[in-house]
Amino acid sequence: MNRAVAFVALLTFGLTGCFVVPGNRHYEGPDPRPKELFVRYGYSEPYALLRHEVIAERDEYTVHQITLGTEAGETILDYYQNKTPNEELIFVFPVLGGRPLMSRYFAGYFAAHGFDCAIVHRSNE
Repeated sequence: MNRAVAFVALLTFGLTGCFVVPGNRHYEGPDPRPKELFVRYGYSEPYALLRHEVIAERDEYTVHQITLGTEAGETILDYYQNKTPNEELIFVFPVLGGRPLMSRYFAGYFAAHGFDCAIVHRSNE
């Protein structure tokens, strides 16, 4: 009976995503793409950094406003950077046509709890 219960529990956790098999710790990522691909397909850098300024500093994080130049025009990001470096980043997208008040609240909350966050500003166009 105990083996059946353990098997059902293992199967349930495995199918619901609560059971995780770790990846290879020594994996260094994919090989770099050959330069011939960039030439053949006319690849260019997708973004150009236009402006960067610090707009707020808190005890736990710093808020940067970054303006990027893209093919579609300028894109503005508010980047909430923690004082301690980490690999996590949460993108907070404002509701379409909404005000950024709620987005700033959630980004500040996540940043205060150890996550880097970025808010993508949307234009009304």
